Amino acid sequence: MKKILCISESCCDLIFTNLPRIPNLGEEIYGDDFTIKSGGGANTPCDIGYLGGDVSFLTRIGDDDLGQYITKALIDANVKLVGTPVIKGSRTAVSAVMSTNSDRCFASYYGKTSPFDKDEIEKAIKECDIVHTFLGYCVHYGIDKICEKYGKVLSLDTGYGATMPEEGETFLRRVSYLKVNEEEAKSLSGLDDELKALEYLHDKVKCGMVVTLGNRGSIGMESNSNEVISIGIQNKGDFRDACGAGDAYSAGMLYGISKGYSLKKAMETGSVVSGMAVTWAGGTDAKMREIRDDI
Repeated sequence: MKKILCISESCCDLIFTNLPRIPNLGEEIYGDDFTIKSGGGANTPCDIGYLGGDVSFLTRIGDDDLGQYITKALIDANVKLVGTPVIKGSRTAVSAVMSTNSDRCFASYYGKTSPFDKDEIEKAIKECDIVHTFLGYCVHYGIDKICEKYGKVLSLDTGYGATMPEEGETFLRRVSYLKVNEEEAKSLSGLDDELKALEYLHDKVKCGMVVTLGNRGSIGMESNSNEVISIGIQNKGDFRDACGAGDAYSAGMLYGISKGYSLKKAMETGSVVSGMAVTWAGGTDAKMREIRDDI
């Protein structure tokens, strides 16, 4: 099994579930449950850890009570923290997640930590096989160039408001796997159809391109093939909350890649993991261990 490194800041999610709808200004609405969980960039490494993957995490966590909560959750998931994750006197990022039975919205505080150190990033990358991060971090810290320097596999998610870097296609040539949702695919490609966007982008990356389609499953293409892979959703129980489902898909897909799976099988694994994740509040949970035998 190959070693996976995730690079991202962490967040603490305050999740209000099963709201009948999102409240208007001046209005109070009650859901049927409330949960506090590690979130943001912590979702994917936690899920990989629960699945039994060999995963490290270069992150920033606040030196406060919420930061201690996230650190414990990562340790419980067998995630190895590398670099200097906790910055003295810093504050953890927080998101209040309001979840209905169809979608969710967020109110967030960015937190106050410190930037990553490029030497810290390079040291962590040298010690792994696969690097997973978000497009913004990749561009800002030159993670794609460091991965190319050491011959590492680079997996990218996009995150909210993603736009194509100035280098465009030259940048994508350094990316091994790119996973986006359908709106992100259209934004990055400049095309108005998810299939056309997939076909356009898959030719730019080194190994494989995946577009998630919500309750319609996902589609993907290997870079050396013109065959479209179509994967349906995996219903693992009653729907609870969509928060973190995309991160869970990434976790399953990365776990599959670390095991040497084909892109199709890795996507199937991502679908199983995300299908499990929506059955509880938040994108990660120790219950993820229950599906190890399924993947």
